[in-house]
Amino acid sequence: MTSLPVIPQRCPGRGFARLWALPLALLFAAPLSQAVTLLDYGATWKLWRGKKTPSRPDYWAWAKADYDDSKWETAPTPVFFGEKVTGGTELEDMKSRYNSFFLRRKFDAPDPDTVTSMTLRAKVDDGFVAYINGIEVARYNVETEKPKYSSSASKAASEPLRFRSYALKNFDEFLVDGENTIAVIVLNQRRTSPDALFDARLSAVSVESVPPKVETVVPPPGLAPELGQISVTFSEPVKGVDAADLL
Repeated sequence: MTSLPVIPQRCPGRGFARLWALPLALLFAAPLSQAVTLLDYGATWKLWRGKKTPSRPDYWAWAKADYDDSKWETAPTPVFFGEKVTGGTELEDMKSRYNSFFLRRKFDAPDPDTVTSMTLRAKVDDGFVAYINGIEVARYNVETEKPKYSSSASKAASEPLRFRSYALKNFDEFLVDGENTIAVIVLNQRRTSPDALFDARLSAVSVESVPPKVETVVPPPGLAPELGQISVTFSEPVKGVDAADLL
């Protein structure tokens, strides 16, 4: 509930006008921004081990939203081998056998027109390239423009591993309102590398596009010979509404 103190007035007409104007003041309230976690650490992804290409004849089909990944494994992150971590999915067969693995995950997103920022925060050993709905959005330690299952990271990751943040841009070019797909290729520097790892969180900040509603007003709209305070209950927390809006 939001209480709005006002200067006492004995003029019925003006008191009535102020009470009636309160719902209109919402039109000038500052829009609220809210941070939303779209995908969290330890989430369950679909996994393809890089022993061969995950899709053919269209190699890049694996990164697109409509690709059928029903034959892929189910794997909670972090996906790794040779690292001391808790939980996740260990690739016990990766060392000296294959140099990459692929991950896919669906997530729901708000209307791109309301998104003000998006961040992918990831920890990787050695490198990765991430795509949303088939469009590249972030990369680390990979110089190959279009890496394949046989490609390599440009260098070994620095130890100890740490999470890095990647600010995503141009949301309207890859993001859709509702269901989206993030796809990632993770690469080692060489097949004989002693370890590998990937885990990530995807978050966004969006602006509220639907204004809140006034649920109750005390006293109710009408003639008020003396007005000292208005108590208002909104349908959600609001900012930017104060007594000055009624003057």
